Order: sequence, then structure tokens, then C-alpha cells
Amino acid sequence: DPHTGFLTCWASTASPHALRTRLAELLGITESKVRVIAPDVGGSFGVKAGSYQDEAVIPFVAVKLKRPVKWSETRVEHLRMAVHGRDQIHYVQAAVNDDGTIVGVRDKIIADMGCGYALDNSIISAALLVPGAYNIQHYAVDAYGVATNKTTHGSLRGVRKADAAFVIERMIDIIARNLKIDPIDLRRK
Repeated sequence: DPHTGFLTCWASTASPHALRTRLAELLGITESKVRVIAPDVGGSFGVKAGSYQDEAVIPFVAVKLKRPVKWSETRVEHLRMAVHGRDQIHYVQAAVNDDGTIVGVRDKIIADMGCGYALDNSIISAALLVPGAYNIQHYAVDAYGVATNKTTHGSLRGVRKADAAFVIERMIDIIARNLKIDPIDLRRK
């Protein structure tokens, strides 16, 4: 609104307050004059936690034109721009006693971070949480983020534990098979 200096932005975001702060900084407006309305976020699962370029460009254009501007992305545009996750390769080694006691685990993670940079905690969470609920006394990890031509990597569906849980549970199954131990018994141990 060029008369009042207030900016109202409607966005499908899970972080309206963070978007308000970013818009105020970008446009040189006091934060109290920026209002972000997120009426129907829909299924986010982490994809809408961060901010995207269009959420800054459209308000910028509206301020420059001094009139409302509306933009709706297509499904294909969304798939090309939205963050993606779970593209990790784990090279896992386990030191295991004959009775199935896991003495130590070493993990090397290579994560596809995509073509842009976004603060993302999935690789950090995977690195920290691989031991899971198991009493593994010795654990070492090296984690590498690799830039590729894919969309930016970001938080997506169960970001805190899903990647790590898959790795440790798969490892438990492999250990049990190699030692001919019931995987349930190994998990209890």
C-alpha cells in the first residue's frame, strides 16, 4: 500500500515470521509494516520451512510497481525449485564381537546438496543420529556436502531421524544375517 507504507504478502509458507523478517530487511521496510499471511500451507513436510526466491521477488516487484502482484507456480515449477532431500550415500563400517555386540561404528556420508545453498540440518542430523537407540560406545563420522546440478537440498519429511534410522537399521540387519543371529535379538542386545 503506497499510501500507508504497509506490505501484505500472502504466501504458502510454514515460516511466516521468518519471511516477514527477510522481506523487511530486503525491502528496507520496518518489520512492523510487513504482514505475511499464510492461509493454506497444505502439506509442507519441511519443503515450505525455508524461503524461496519468488517469495522475495514478487513483493519486491509489487513495491516497485506500487500495486499488487500475484504469481502462482505450476507443479513443474515447484518440482524444479523446491528443496529435495535424502540423497545421501553412507559408507558404514561396524566393529562387532562374535556375540553381536557392536563395539564401534564408522560412517562416511556424501550428501548431494544440489545447486544452491540452503541451511539444512538433515546431513548434520544423519551424522549425529546414526547410532540411534543403540549403545554404541565408539562412533566416528565424516560428512561431506557435494554441489551438483540438482535442486537445492533441504529439510524434507522426518528430517531429524529418517536418514540415520535407515542406515543403522539396515546395518543391524546385515550384521544379524552375517552372524546368523535373529535381527530382533540383536536389536534387544
